[in-house]
Amino acid sequence: MSERTPVTFLSQDYGRRIAAVKTSDQELKDLLQVYTNLVKSTVGKERPNDE
Repeated sequence: MSERTPVTFLSQDYGRRIAAVKTSDQELKDLLQVYTNLVKSTVGKERPNDE
């Protein structure tokens, strides 16, 4: 059984929601932007670049 990181889990969850719900292009872009920012902030915390 492979490990499921929070990012992987969220990715799969968002994928299901996007597939299950019809959204306008703008709503989809907004959702992807929010998700992209979430991933960047999550990955950024794991990297000691700000020190």
